[in-house]
Amino acid sequence: AFDAFLETPLVALAYRPLLALPAAAGFAVFLALSAACVALAAVLLWRRMGLAVHGTSGLLLLALALASVPAAWNYRLGQIDALLVLPLAAGTVLLAADRRFASGLLLSLLVLKPQTIWLLPVALLVAAEWRVVVGMVVGAACLAAASVWLVGTAGIGQWLSLLSSQGPPVSTSNGLPGAIASLGGNGAGFTAAAVLGIAACVWMGWRRRSLTGRPLHVLALGIAASLLVAPHVYSYDLIVLVVPLVVLAQWDLAAALAGAVLLNTAH
Repeated sequence: AFDAFLETPLVALAYRPLLALPAAAGFAVFLALSAACVALAAVLLWRRMGLAVHGTSGLLLLALALASVPAAWNYRLGQIDALLVLPLAAGTVLLAADRRFASGLLLSLLVLKPQTIWLLPVALLVAAEWRVVVGMVVGAACLAAASVWLVGTAGIGQWLSLLSSQGPPVSTSNGLPGAIASLGGNGAGFTAAAVLGIAACVWMGWRRRSLTGRPLHVLALGIAASLLVAPHVYSYDLIVLVVPLVVLAQWDLAAALAGAVLLNTAH
């Protein structure tokens, strides 16, 4: 028995060098790379996002978010979210430094885990963060072009078919659609995701004035909303909540710590 590999062709290519190693050794290399990315992300957020001024409380927040119970599933299952947390952290730091296009380029890498950012482009458009959007579009286009070059359009079609036939049911997801699908089935879950996604977009449009000129808040909102209403979200994906928590800590550290503790106790 085996599980189908459902990651993108580019992720498969990145994993290929590990096939030259014994399974245990290859997984150990993957875990080491994951740990290195998480550590570098923590250093970036600690030094550049104001957590250092909070001392041990800032360190505790990072530990609760990046070494949390849900985040640990990245290391148990070999998920790539722990790797992607580094470009996410770097993109956040660049956004705070007003390097919006470069930030968008880095954030586009999270397209490899689209459930973590699928509503972020909408939030950025609503807030008129054009340079970030352009950066994300350019980055996503490069990823898409590289994928087509790698496996061709037929390969992309086979991958999409595999996703639809072998992907896990919505009812196993951690988001709101997962809870709805557990009662009404997959169809109800996907419908809920679409309706909730549209509702989130409408709400962000209604709140556009309060979002304009606050790029970090927009980033945090886009990530949190994406995770909440995506039809395919699992515990390991929640490591990206480190950014909303760090942004929240800039004006209410106690609330950020409480959210991080809740994230762990819920699992």
